Amino acid sequence: MNNITLNYSGPLSTGTVNTGPKFTGELRDGQGNLYLSAPGGSITFTTFDTLTNTISGTYTFIGINSVNSTSKLVTGGIFNVLTY
Repeated sequence: MNNITLNYSGPLSTGTVNTGPKFTGELRDGQGNLYLSAPGGSITFTTFDTLTNTISGTYTFIGINSVNSTSKLVTGGIFNVLTY
């Protein structure tokens, strides 16, 4: 089983942010290998509901393992009505 962690530090608004200082992704595979996002990915926020403190959107990124230089492509990621 893979675990994905998304990190975002920017304004709470709809739109798309590319991987970089404001958005990073991490994937840890079933063997415990860590893959950190490289340039070329993005997160898109489709809704921010400030009344219920929920967010929805999509994401994609390429994760690079710094130990063995392998990569994993994460596509079609979706989060719906996630509490923040």
